[in-house]
Formats: sequence, structure tokens, C-alpha cells
Amino acid sequence: MKRTRLVTGVLLAGLSFMAAAPSPCSGAETLQRQEGRKINLRPKFTKGQEIRYTMRLDASTKLAGEAAPGDGQRIEQDIGLLLRVRDVSPETGASVDLVYESLKFKLTQGDTVMDFDSTKPARKDEPADAMLRPIVGLTLELKIDKDGNITSVSGGEKLAAGPGAMLANNFTGADVIRSLMGRVMTLRRGTGEASVGESWTDEDVIASMMGDMKITTTTTLKSMNGATATLGLRGVFGLSPTGGTTGLPSISVKDSTYTGEAQWNTETGTLQSMTTRQTIAVEQTLGDKTLRSTNELVTTVRRVQK
Repeated sequence: MKRTRLVTGVLLAGLSFMAAAPSPCSGAETLQRQEGRKINLRPKFTKGQEIRYTMRLDASTKLAGEAAPGDGQRIEQDIGLLLRVRDVSPETGASVDLVYESLKFKLTQGDTVMDFDSTKPARKDEPADAMLRPIVGLTLELKIDKDGNITSVSGGEKLAAGPGAMLANNFTGADVIRSLMGRVMTLRRGTGEASVGESWTDEDVIASMMGDMKITTTTTLKSMNGATATLGLRGVFGLSPTGGTTGLPSISVKDSTYTGEAQWNTETGTLQSMTTRQTIAVEQTLGDKTLRSTNELVTTVRRVQK
């Protein structure tokens, strides 16, 4: 039915100066000192530790062209996440459970509005409820090396076998989890440390219905203020499309941007907050019909302090 198809289609200071002697340590000198030392951007897990985050995903799609079925849609998701540390080793890293504690979902397409809220009673006659409610309480096991890199993702088999099977990969797929949670674990993949002013580049590949989507991101450690490191993110998208064969549309990325900023607490070894915005313009052609879409995703992650 139409409503089910909609769900399954779902799926980031001021200083005053006196005329007296100059400050013993100017801003330029402070920056030079910061640039000279390595900042630890690794997680500092302890066994039994519980860390909670809220993640908001606000995605919108605008459609144009002869093949456009409508004007587009908007999908809003609010996810409550729990990281439960099961075990820690200084040599090998940590085993961490990722638990989906809550989920709010809203899809708006034209005059159609479909929503789901895990804090409200179940609605057995709603396809969205049947597909999304099994996600709540879902637990995945993450293996994380000593520098904070996610090395493996397991679990979620129950979701793949139930009513939410069509959405399973969006919540359990290893490439999806690494993309969504990788920077929650560490903002410096690989070595786990960086100097102020240093930049580095990471690549993520996510399989989608359009093909393999490659995200190339350059991260810069912009500043240190006390225990808080501020990092800037900037990147672009590339696509290896699945189309080009008989019956499938040819797909190309016409434009893309990825920007964001994050704050990392070096004292606790945890992400404090991060906001990213990604925009990608795609053109699909099948025969003499063309579909153009502009997709924007704003992701906000914040640590919940209790």
C-alpha cells in the first residue's frame, strides 16, 4: 500500500586592550603554542560506563523534471542513543553496545503526514508503527580500537527477520553505523591525535539504491579552549552509480557540499556536540525522461548530561 512504500523509501570573543604594555602572551603566540603540541582526540572509555546522545536527522528532498512524481518530501528523525561500555583494553580497545533507546519519526509528502513516536502507545493498524517500533531497544555490538576507530559492527539479526526488515540496513549496516557513529567515537581517525591547525582527510563509502556513495571529508582542528577542542568539517560526495544497464536510469551527481563543526572534550574523551549539513544534487535519466533532485540532510548530535 502507498503509506508503506513511503516509509520504506526513507532511507548530519571580545578582548579590550589598554594603551599600556602588551599582553605577555598574544593570540598569535598562543596559537603557535597550541600548534606545537598533539591533542588527544581518542575516547576514554571505562568498563560499565554509559554515555547518552541525542541525534536529530532532518532530511529534505526537492524534485523537478519530467519524471518527478511530486514536489518532494521531508523526513525528521530524533533518535535517543546509549553507548554502554562492556569491556576495555589499553592494547586492543573496547567492546561497546549501541542501544537505540527512543525514536521519533515524521514524514511529510504533499498532504500526507506520517509520524511515529516510540514514547506513545503502539498503533497496530499503522504500517509505520509495525516497521519502526522493533528498532527501539535494538542493541548492536561495536568493536572499537584504542584510537577510537570502529572496526566491526554486529547484531540486529532480529530486526532483519521482522516487520522492519526493509529498514534494517539503515539502522544496522556496518557502513551506515561507521558513517553516523564514527565521529561520535573519535574525531581523528587513524592516529587519534592532532595539532591545532592540522587537517586530514577521510573517506566513507555507503551502499545505496543509486550506487556506492563516497564521502570525502577534510577535518581541521581549529582551536583548543580549556579541555574543549573545536573541529571544522568540509567535504564532497561522489557516486559510482548502479545504472547504465537496460531498464535502469543513469545517475550523476551535479553538485555537493558537506560542512560542519564539532566540539570534543579532551578531559572526558567524548564528543560534546556536532552539527553537519550535507547537500547533494542528483540527476537521473531514463530514456527521454529526467528527474532532478536536491537532497539536504542536517545532522545534530549532542551529549546528554545527567
